[in-house]
Amino acid sequence: MMFSEMEKNVILRILRRHNSNISHMIDSAIQVEAYLYNSNAKTEEFIMEGTLFVYSSYVRPYYGFIILDPLQLKTLLEPMPYCCTELFDIRSQSFEYIRCPTPNFDHRLQFSDEGDGYRIGHLLNNLMEHEENDAKEKQDLAYRTQHFGIYEIDSDEEFEEDILEEVD
Repeated sequence: MMFSEMEKNVILRILRRHNSNISHMIDSAIQVEAYLYNSNAKTEEFIMEGTLFVYSSYVRPYYGFIILDPLQLKTLLEPMPYCCTELFDIRSQSFEYIRCPTPNFDHRLQFSDEGDGYRIGHLLNNLMEHEENDAKEKQDLAYRTQHFGIYEIDSDEEFEEDILEEVD
């Protein structure tokens, strides 16, 4: 769905009311239904229906989605931590995911438009893969720094300044 710049700004302000760390809207899907499936009791519960917005955030987790239901004034805010990456299962009009703190509950999003489900599902998979790779790189750097005293230097100028300070 294409929004004008004015509509994007209005939507971004609305999204920031729910999470002030949202930096921008990445994609959206008009009509989405959210369900909660309890794997222990084998029951499915309808949560809400509304418009889904995939967003980027200034803080970790850097990606997530929010579903807004303007008629019932309901909101479902789902930050996507990188540990959920392998748990996405994309289907034609829906995808399922498991939130890390609640492993017994599967969440399912049903899209009214098959193209939206496929597009958003792949987008979220790619974003979570990016988030997972970023987290692994930071963990590797922290480990190397802690155990081996290895520090990454961003530019040659910083390296030269460090060397000059040591010489003086």
